[in-house]
Amino acid sequence: MTVVSRATWPEAVASRADAPIEHLYVHMPFCRQLCPYCDFNSYAGRDAEMGPYLEALEAELEAWSPWLRAKTVFVGGGTPTHGRVDVIARQAEAIGRHVRGPQLVEWTVEANPGTLEIAKVEALMAAGVNRVSLGAQSFHPTHLATLGRAHGPADTV
Repeated sequence: MTVVSRATWPEAVASRADAPIEHLYVHMPFCRQLCPYCDFNSYAGRDAEMGPYLEALEAELEAWSPWLRAKTVFVGGGTPTHGRVDVIARQAEAIGRHVRGPQLVEWTVEANPGTLEIAKVEALMAAGVNRVSLGAQSFHPTHLATLGRAHGPADTV
């Protein structure tokens, strides 16, 4: 087994990247709360880790930058729109620095209706996001409660 350190990371990336990366998935594992139906890697109550996580994301994007020719970008989670506006903007700007270009057709960010606000949408659009996948799950209050969702039907529309 090869152990990769911060010092050997660029060399390890270069040795495995023999073709351009045209489709990129970025995982943002942070949530306001954990929904009982969700099987994705996500964490609630760990917002203090967002800064270090974004630093690691920025370093990884920089390391892969020579091969990034993304046609599509999908940011999922967790809840990528969970957190302060400046955190959402930093995340989107970091990705945008490495994926913008004429080849980029679609950049989608998953959003929870209970975490989305105009300032966050503006920050995403400013970075180049052109699609939001809004996870309504249901428009029925009883179903939303059963699923453990923190939003109501009116938050989605």
